[in-house]
Amino acid sequence: MPGVALHDWDGRIESIVGSSDLEVFDTVYLTVEDRHVTWRQENVHEALAALKNAGKRVYLDPWGVGGLFAGETYGRSDAVPALRDWIAFANSTNAGVLVDEPKEIGLIDAYLPTLTGELKLAVQPEHLSDGTELPLHHRLSVSTYNFGPNDWSRWEERLLEWDRQLASDAEVWVQTWLVPEGLEHVPGEIIRRWRELGRTVNVWSYNADATTSKIRSGGSAAVWAGVMDALR
Repeated sequence: MPGVALHDWDGRIESIVGSSDLEVFDTVYLTVEDRHVTWRQENVHEALAALKNAGKRVYLDPWGVGGLFAGETYGRSDAVPALRDWIAFANSTNAGVLVDEPKEIGLIDAYLPTLTGELKLAVQPEHLSDGTELPLHHRLSVSTYNFGPNDWSRWEERLLEWDRQLASDAEVWVQTWLVPEGLEHVPGEIIRRWRELGRTVNVWSYNADATTSKIRSGGSAAVWAGVMDALR
């Protein structure tokens, strides 16, 4: 069963959990930033309870925490204390953790043993073959988003390149934001192809990131409709 990231979920979790679109996903990746750890811990606990009551497996994503992971960083710049505080909070939730595109592999790898929940790792495809020492390599989920301008027109070629580099049980991520005009159908086609290859698909992110104006696709509604068609 596929998974989906919930980004920019604050204040919307009830409507998201109540949506029929969420029913097609069995796993949810909830972005938890520095600001959540500092100011909104109870909000995270409430979101976790709602998602788990809906029967979802939940992983927390350290979105931009300390500038060490994928994601916009508008919070703390003290990387190590921020990471320690985030880990302490994550451990209090009993949720899994998605180690999302770590930027300082050695530093993060040193702290991974202190996490008590189930772990997954997401990296960009280039790290599969560049000699980078990756933690959690046996639980790898590869980010197949961040397509360049030329990748969208040759998406199947790129997909097959990545598939050859992946372990048989590796999961994949599919981008639904910044999809070029006229190619709104492509994320859905990518999902279908990955599933034909036997891959577990995760989608970044819910509703094609329509609430994030800087990166949403011009045809975000069409992108999301295509994703839903591919998954139902």
